[in-house]
Amino acid sequence: MVNSLKIENELQIELEKLIQDYGRCRELTVKWVPEMRQQRERESTSLFGDNCTMCGEVKDRTIYIYETELEECIHTLRHEFFEYLIDHELVGPYVSLYNKMFEGYEKAFQDTQYKRKEALIEILVEKEAKRRENERK
Repeated sequence: MVNSLKIENELQIELEKLIQDYGRCRELTVKWVPEMRQQRERESTSLFGDNCTMCGEVKDRTIYIYETELEECIHTLRHEFFEYLIDHELVGPYVSLYNKMFEGYEKAFQDTQYKRKEALIEILVEKEAKRRENERK
């Protein structure tokens, strides 16, 4: 029988050590949910193929651990911590940059398209006015 209190405590201690050692990711928490393993395996199989076993993941700043053995739980916690760290520190700025560039492009495109649309509407209004004027003659 797995001592759940011991695993939860060890995971919390390990996360605190990682946060202290690396001075990052203070916003993270850890939650041990071995009962979710089968459900997450079914979901991950559909995403990644038949050979994938989801041992843990980070969602909403919480590291979820699905393993049942302490050593595997610690390994998974470290894996997810470093993955979050890399994503947050390295990938995150690029995502932010991309989003800002896209917002700028989108706004410029919308402004340009709006001006073009308005100019086209004015051309059509003028042509319609001339057509109606010619009809009255």
